[in-house]
Amino acid sequence: FQDFSDKPLAAASLGQVHTAFYKGEKVAIKVQRAGLKELFDVDLKNLKKLAVLLDKFDPKTDGADRNWVSIYEESERLLYEEINYINEADN
Repeated sequence: FQDFSDKPLAAASLGQVHTAFYKGEKVAIKVQRAGLKELFDVDLKNLKKLAVLLDKFDPKTDGADRNWVSIYEESERLLYEEINYINEADN
């Protein structure tokens, strides 16, 4: 990249967007927050334990047929998908 901006154009919880020049064309570059996957790994490991306990002890007295582990697994899949910038670039 040529002329990569030091200041982000935009920022969010998962990363920042910077501008740069690539092959003479101005582009936006998404930079992921450092250590994000490792943070997700730790947090999700703990959430899975909670989901297992909820499946075991949720009385479901409200009539809802919840599967907390399935809810966790779908959320986990979506979170990791969200930080897969290679996958995002393909879209």
